[in-house]
Amino acid sequence: MSSLSGKKAVVIGAGMGGLAAAKALSGHFDRVTVLERDTLSSDAAPRPGTPQARHLHALLAGGLIALNELIPGIETELEQAGAVRIATGDVRMERPASIRIRNAISV
Repeated sequence: MSSLSGKKAVVIGAGMGGLAAAKALSGHFDRVTVLERDTLSSDAAPRPGTPQARHLHALLAGGLIALNELIPGIETELEQAGAVRIATGDVRMERPASIRIRNAISV
């Protein structure tokens, strides 16, 4: 059985998942390259290739636990960058009455 260790790894996409994958791989490879089609800014700004970037995003508890293990201190950094803690009971979604949601699966 071969190990995952090696000289080079490539990750496609510099979103949260891609960057977390690159961090996880960094302990096993000499070099990790992240490919991203958009130019990355030092500011927290939406990229042209991510039309969903302006939508509401949430990080669930399991994801936060995993990220804290992978990147110690990220929870504090997220809060300092403006992330807000909420209880799931605090979330209320509203949509225009004209939007009808159909069930993809009938029971």
